[in-house]
Amino acid sequence: MSPKENALKSGEELSLFCQPQDPSLKVWWTAKDATGNNIDVTRGFDRVAGRNLIIRNIQGNQAGIYTCHVEIGFGSPIRRHFNVIVKERPWPIDAFISDFKVDSLLAQYNKDPTYGEDVDLRCETGGIPTPSVQWLKDGRLLSNSYKYIITSYEPAYKDNAVISKLTVKNFQRYDAGRYQCKAVNDAGTQQQDFVIRGVATSVGGSMPSDDEDIGQSAALTSRRGEIKISICQPGRPVKWIPCQNTVEMARSREITPNSSIIYSGLTLVL
Repeated sequence: MSPKENALKSGEELSLFCQPQDPSLKVWWTAKDATGNNIDVTRGFDRVAGRNLIIRNIQGNQAGIYTCHVEIGFGSPIRRHFNVIVKERPWPIDAFISDFKVDSLLAQYNKDPTYGEDVDLRCETGGIPTPSVQWLKDGRLLSNSYKYIITSYEPAYKDNAVISKLTVKNFQRYDAGRYQCKAVNDAGTQQQDFVIRGVATSVGGSMPSDDEDIGQSAALTSRRGEIKISICQPGRPVKWIPCQNTVEMARSREITPNSSIIYSGLTLVL
């Protein structure tokens, strides 16, 4: 006889043996899935049903309780039950950036966050058994912290499914990189990559030079520890006039040849 518990991976071969001592006794097989529906164990080129039951390339929907019946000639048949568990590697991952599916047009326009924003990444998958989900950045395993918030749960509307979300708080230049959502269970793994790059805040407007408005040629960009203000006004000198209560200079200032001024280590008050 085969063992009562039989655990296989999807695609493997199931072999159950039911061999009474008297070879003249009639043997047949039945099976039911977890919901009580019958599983056909006799028809199909991928199975052999006799004293031995063989199902090649078994799938998740063929998991359940298999029963060997032995007709002994009087009274009820003798039965032996076998629990068949089919493990499925994690399903292909549905991935979302800020609630937009990664392969959608909207996701392509919204995948690069502005520095200072929170970034939400989400994976939806499943498997048998239900997989656990790990989040990595550039190959490094992430855990809950002030910077990263990870939440995972199993939705009630689908068996063996899992949804996991990673929130990157206050996204900065050093947060850019490759994030991975990795689903793992006994049958294998599945992974989805997100390549996230941040963009600096940009403010367009006009900047005065002497007593004259120089037009729509000024731009302000910021990054960690530095603010850069650029003016494009070919052939004309640029005069910089500090505005009270606008910036507080802390360390150094540099004027570049292309009429840009860079303040390092300052606080910008908007």
